[in-house]
Amino acid sequence: ADPKMVAWQPPLFYNWDLDKRPFFVRVTGIIRAMMMLGGLISFDLNPMSTFSYPLELGARTGYLNPRYGVDDIIAKVRWMCGTGESVPVELLPIPNISGPTSGSNLSEELHEWSRQVRRWIVGASESFHYFLIHFRGTPLISGLVWFFLFFLY
Repeated sequence: ADPKMVAWQPPLFYNWDLDKRPFFVRVTGIIRAMMMLGGLISFDLNPMSTFSYPLELGARTGYLNPRYGVDDIIAKVRWMCGTGESVPVELLPIPNISGPTSGSNLSEELHEWSRQVRRWIVGASESFHYFLIHFRGTPLISGLVWFFLFFLY
């Protein structure tokens, strides 16, 4: 892939103070890191949270709008629609350590999960709507594969 048309994603590791967290928080952090490496990056689904992209890609497709709640997912759709081709998400081998968005006990953990599920549903719906409005059939195969993998994920 042309390095000027690639999104660069460092792996996110949710293990800030993980050794001080309960077992279920540790498991959640490890699973999220595995999903990042094994799903989002490996399947070129979308960048997440902290990512980089070349200025050439932004200039060609338009820069990201910070008003979108899920600008990382919408960025992938915007890049594909703007370039007319698949824009891969490549691994940037620099670990990014992040704090777990979890509670410190089971009650807080369940409350945090309920908040995140609502946020993810709104974000996924917003991304789906953006895809339907902006996808014009180019790139057809890449767009359909992304669409299928997005829902599978």
